Amino acid sequence: LGQQGFVVRRPFNVLTDDEVKRIHFGALDVLSRTGMVFHHKRALELLADAHCSVDIARELVKFPPYLVEESLRKCPKRVLLKGTRPEYDVTVGDPYVHFASCIGMDMLDIDTLDRRTPTLQDTINMVRVLDRLETVHLNSGPFSHIQGVPDSLIYPTRYGLSLKYTSKPSITAGIGGTELSTIELARVVGQNPAAHVQCSPPLTLSSDKIECLFNFAEAGHPILPGSGLAMGMTSPVTIAGALVQQLAEILSVIVL
Repeated sequence: LGQQGFVVRRPFNVLTDDEVKRIHFGALDVLSRTGMVFHHKRALELLADAHCSVDIARELVKFPPYLVEESLRKCPKRVLLKGTRPEYDVTVGDPYVHFASCIGMDMLDIDTLDRRTPTLQDTINMVRVLDRLETVHLNSGPFSHIQGVPDSLIYPTRYGLSLKYTSKPSITAGIGGTELSTIELARVVGQNPAAHVQCSPPLTLSSDKIECLFNFAEAGHPILPGSGLAMGMTSPVTIAGALVQQLAEILSVIVL
């Protein structure tokens, strides 16, 4: 156990080096030939200025491979995510591996097996449990919905509860400008939660998510790009094909 994480001395490689390269070059091919849809005027303008091929009417961006590679080289090798107490800080990057909680949808009554939307107290209880789990280093969630909390306020509400009931760093997001409240909360307590920017497969990034990316990035927060594809529905059904698409979507966020 290292600094709030596990040290991996001998990684288990599922893919060969050649397979990794084929997936990488496949993603570059998708970005340069098929492209990504960006529903955001400022994003389109920025990418056009960076020598991408931009079709304004279709909101379609095609990326030159050299730009993707250059953007990857600019990514930091390690990122510090701050907890509300220094002993809970997390350094993301080689050789550490960290575990984060994942967002759940409903509560399940273990006596009746009935499902229901979590209450505020359910959420507090779950954050407290996550705080006590030594092998969970980052808080992301724990629920996508909370009774009595409108969807527009779910992200800052979850982050506020995280600040109150756990000292661990957080992964958060935003919608409709609510990330500005989260950014202000983080500034007051000296945290820098990672901002999860989720694409809308296949090969699309919504205006809300792009605005969220801009706001968090300009405030100095690390960006955690995500895909969220469903194999066989919003991506190819094969593992290799899904990996190519997922990587292309994540790379497009990195470039932006």
